[in-house]
Amino acid sequence: MWNSLQPSSRFYDQGTATLSSISVALQLRIHFVATI
Repeated sequence: MWNSLQPSSRFYDQGTATLSSISVALQLRIHFVATI
């Protein structure tokens, strides 16, 4: 069923995953700086 989705939604999922990774990276960096 998921394979029948439009490429746009697939691109949207990839973009969301990228934003999530950036968000996690920022949180880890803030936590790392705050620990020092």
